[in-house]
Amino acid sequence: MRKFALLIALTIFSPLTWADDSPYKIGGIWGMAATNGGDELVEFDIVYEDGDVDGKDVEAGELVYFFGGINLSKNQTPWSSQLTLGYHFGGVLTGSDSVKFTRMPIDLLFTGRFGKHAISTGGTYHLNPKLDISDLGLKNVRFSNAAGAIIQYAYFSNDRSSIGIRYTKIEYEVNERYYTGKFDGSHIGLFLTGYF
Repeated sequence: MRKFALLIALTIFSPLTWADDSPYKIGGIWGMAATNGGDELVEFDIVYEDGDVDGKDVEAGELVYFFGGINLSKNQTPWSSQLTLGYHFGGVLTGSDSVKFTRMPIDLLFTGRFGKHAISTGGTYHLNPKLDISDLGLKNVRFSNAAGAIIQYAYFSNDRSSIGIRYTKIEYEVNERYYTGKFDGSHIGLFLTGYF
């Protein structure tokens, strides 16, 4: 999969874009998002020292997503492409009873920008999805890598930053001795993106 991603990057973001007379411009992109959605992966209780019990759950589409990569645009046109690698995690972080769901998305988006508005569509591939439940005394659960689709709207306050909303459609599958099935990881995210 890594070779495939590198091939995509070399094909779309050719080194020829560095030439002074190239009609293309290449730059960096970074961002973060708050996400919500997806099936419940695990439910558990936190018991506090005073005896209070608080029920918690971890969903397949939450919580925080960080990413960075490259953005390729064509001069004098509204079209651009971006390839990013990110870290998406969610869960309940309470110290001794933390439960986390993590994955590393590779996103490839194609964008049309019209004034301050932009619409993007593309695909995502999530590497190493893992449910870390070791604090509950259980074995961590590793999911299969998963592919999905993305659609996004963004509003540009200036040429260096945007805010937007993204919908990701994806499904995770796991087949372990005590934990099997398919889980909908689809989610909506509110994004802040910077360009440099």
